[in-house]
Amino acid sequence: CEIVKEYTDITDPSDFDAFQSAFGHILDKIHTESPESDIFLNVTSGSPQMQTTLCVELVSSNIKLIPVQVKTPAKTTGANVGYYDPNTEDLERCFENNLDNHYPEMEGVEDRCSIPLMDVLRKAVIRNQIKSLIDNYDYQHAHKLSCDNAAFINDKARYLLGHAYYRSKLVDDEAKRLATTLGIHGDLYPITNTAAKSACEYYLVLKMKILRGELSDALFRLFPLAECLAEKYIEQCYRTKRLRGLNTIARKKDRGNWVLEKGKAERNFGGIVKHLDDCYIGKNGNGYVAWSDINLETMIYIMSFQTNDLVFVRGLSNGEFIDKFKKLQNFKSLRNESAHNMKEVGAKDFKEVEKTNNEKLLQTVEALIRKIFGINVDCGIFDIYDSINGRIKDALG
Repeated sequence: CEIVKEYTDITDPSDFDAFQSAFGHILDKIHTESPESDIFLNVTSGSPQMQTTLCVELVSSNIKLIPVQVKTPAKTTGANVGYYDPNTEDLERCFENNLDNHYPEMEGVEDRCSIPLMDVLRKAVIRNQIKSLIDNYDYQHAHKLSCDNAAFINDKARYLLGHAYYRSKLVDDEAKRLATTLGIHGDLYPITNTAAKSACEYYLVLKMKILRGELSDALFRLFPLAECLAEKYIEQCYRTKRLRGLNTIARKKDRGNWVLEKGKAERNFGGIVKHLDDCYIGKNGNGYVAWSDINLETMIYIMSFQTNDLVFVRGLSNGEFIDKFKKLQNFKSLRNESAHNMKEVGAKDFKEVEKTNNEKLLQTVEALIRKIFGINVDCGIFDIYDSINGRIKDALG
């Protein structure tokens, strides 16, 4: 047996901060020097500050640590035995004379050492870790943590975490199954219209990306949503005498994108081809490439043609809708720069786009969804993940 002493400059045994730094350093050193060894922590000896700090290390360290608790000796097994003095006593002899070392072969000797489960501390730490993760909408790690520690997390909390995780990944069937199991499907899905629900769910994922600062990923998600909203606006709200959707001027390709058909467009919506040519010539001098996919920019140009007979839609004019879509289109160059140059987008980059910011971008997208689909402001869908977080925290206790 070899005893290695670790010395510190701690002079006050009641100093929490000093022990936290010292114990962490010593444990890292032991693990580095002997990575395959078991590390036992006596969590019942020393000052209360030492005990508490060791318990914190036990439940928070990345190193595998084994707690040991030592009961107070009974009078029959050590009441009159003094402490070991390394300066005057022989260590091997003390081990031999220590009755604790003769358990269980010697009758009457109790086993004072045990390994506590530390469930109370572990549960508290895991619960707080989950709460911190969901505050940042990190449902992937929160869900995994709940599954890895199922003994400490009740079914309701685990099902809610599972629902949030699958929903944030747009795995609709599993998210709905868990919501139904919990008996709150109607509360978690206040919108029944399929197209409106799909747009909202996609927007909520984009919103969480922005709130977490994952702006590059958010920009890649922005344009599929913006194009979907523009298409729905043209289909549902852009009511001219002859245009009732892109299908009256274009055909949908196998992968789902629209491409303009000049003959059909001129028959059903005369003048639209020249209008698109004029718009693109004014922009790049080349005119409109008819075989190109109809993207957000093209749909904005479509919205700007023959608008005299349009009316206000849920409080907004066609011009106001166009202005909002243009605000989204203005992010296209930033999105392309990020993709082509492998550049990470930051909040400063957002501010340089029409002097806007993350919050204003979200407000623009949300306003479009509300107006196009006629979603009630009070339905709660746009804050549904915060509502889910509240339910998770209540279930965790």
